[in-house]
Amino acid sequence: MGRFALPFEALNIRGEDGFLCPVCGWPGTFSGDSYDPRLGGLIGTGICACCHFEPGYDDDQGACREAKSTTMESIRFYRRAWLDEGCPWRGGNVEAPPEDSAPERQLSKLFQTAPFLTYWS
Repeated sequence: MGRFALPFEALNIRGEDGFLCPVCGWPGTFSGDSYDPRLGGLIGTGICACCHFEPGYDDDQGACREAKSTTMESIRFYRRAWLDEGCPWRGGNVEAPPEDSAPERQLSKLFQTAPFLTYWS
């Protein structure tokens, strides 16, 4: 488990609308497992349209200057930055969020689905 401190598959978080971003909880961005121990742990399957976190890049010190020493520390860092900036919609493959979207609701669903992430808020 090394720099993750939990099994890789724990970060492949599925909600009813697809995979959830481990930073902001946005559903459906990722096309499949973002973490796979058979491939060295880190793989990128998309960039979150909401917070722009990219598993396998933003949490890999060899790829990203802002990545921290563990994946969980990187998630915490990116979430804190996103929250401190007022939870902006960053775009990407989805131009604008649905009108009924709310960052508080996203995070609530994320923390219900993956309670261990509440310790990293």
